[in-house]
This record gives sequence, structure tokens and C-alpha cells, in this order.
Amino acid sequence: MSLNLQFENIANSFVQEYYTLLDSPENRTRVAHFYKAKESLMTVEGLRLEGASQILQTIQNLSFKKIHHMITVVDAQPTIDGGVLICVMGRLKIDDGSPFSFSQVFVLKAVGNSFFVENEIFRLSELKSP
Repeated sequence: MSLNLQFENIANSFVQEYYTLLDSPENRTRVAHFYKAKESLMTVEGLRLEGASQILQTIQNLSFKKIHHMITVVDAQPTIDGGVLICVMGRLKIDDGSPFSFSQVFVLKAVGNSFFVENEIFRLSELKSP
């Protein structure tokens, strides 16, 4: 396969849809459609999750009600197999707490004309944002 020249559009569309769903309590579990049953891997604050069911279970068990992501940077690169590497940075507000800085990295794998999250890493910064 070759490089996907639409990588920036793909990244921006994915980020918009992903965080819109994640920030909506009614639609949060719909992010599961981005993951494959066994092929998707996620690491959240050092916790490794494998497959869509573990990822969905973790999302369903979140202890907070409200979440809001304020995206400040989206960087993207095409991968050699037609996928997209995405790095997202921003601030995250949970319930009525103070915002935290966060970074999240995604590798979208191409399957035909669509993509799924093959790899994902999420980290909060240790210090709260001012």
C-alpha cells in the first residue's frame, strides 16, 4: 500500500467525531465502533486494554458524569500501510473540576475505504492546567 494523501482530512474528521461522542454522556459508548474486537489496543494511564469489549467496558465504568475535551493541537502523519498516525493535545475537564492537560495518540489502520483504531495511548499531565 502507499501513503494516504488525505491523512490530514481523515485525522481532523476522526478527532471531531471521536471527542464529540466521548463528551456526550448519551453517545459515549458509540466510540466502540472505532475499535475492532481483537485487533485494537489501548493504554490509558498505563492500563493496557485489548479489544473493543475491554475498551467499551472501561468507558462504561468511568466514574464521572461529565467530560469535556478542549483540543488545542492535532498533528497527523500518513503511515506506510495507508493508515494515519494522530497526536492530540488539549485540556480535559471532568465534572466540575479544574482542567487537566492531556495527550492522546491514535494509529488508524486502513481497511478498504474505512479505518479503525489499531493503537491508542492516553495520558493526563501530572499538573493541572492554570
